[in-house]
Amino acid sequence: MQPQVDLLFKSKILNAPQPSNGSNQKSAISIDLALSLVEEGMKTWQMPIMCHSCRCNDDHEVILLAFMSIQSIARYFQRLISQSRGETPGTTRFVNLDECPIKTQVFTIGSFQITGDNRLLLLTTLLINTVQKLEWVLTSLQKVLEEKSVRFALDQTNGTEDTGTGSMSGDLFHIQQMFSGLSRSLKSLEEYLSP
Repeated sequence: MQPQVDLLFKSKILNAPQPSNGSNQKSAISIDLALSLVEEGMKTWQMPIMCHSCRCNDDHEVILLAFMSIQSIARYFQRLISQSRGETPGTTRFVNLDECPIKTQVFTIGSFQITGDNRLLLLTTLLINTVQKLEWVLTSLQKVLEEKSVRFALDQTNGTEDTGTGSMSGDLFHIQQMFSGLSRSLKSLEEYLSP
């Protein structure tokens, strides 16, 4: 469980207020940190997906921790996209293309610097791919929850329910609702980024 807690802590840092760099930008944009965190998360999130005992026990805390870190990263990407688009409440257009935080990111391959529209295209592709990874993890975690839910229902019908699982059905319902909401958010992020 400790790797999940560590990842959650790191993901929460993404959304913590950052010191302003003097411009009207509300916080420092660190796309590299977010992308690195998702790569680290892909390894950490595999545990509740692949671990047989995690799939079979009645505990769902590890899945909740994974959900919370994915949610935090998704929130950061939403903020990043709205800042890159220059959006403020009530607007949907770029305020000034030259001042968009994503436009100022520098990309290089060796000594070759990617510039102009190619830079934006590369970053958009990276973000879409990253959001798709998050969707895959979330879908996999939802399948684990569904298996637990089915097993719990079978245990109840067989009369083998123990005292620690009485509230599990209600807990799973609420967790599944939270997952559905995050899944819709990730899907809308992907649609927003897609050409």
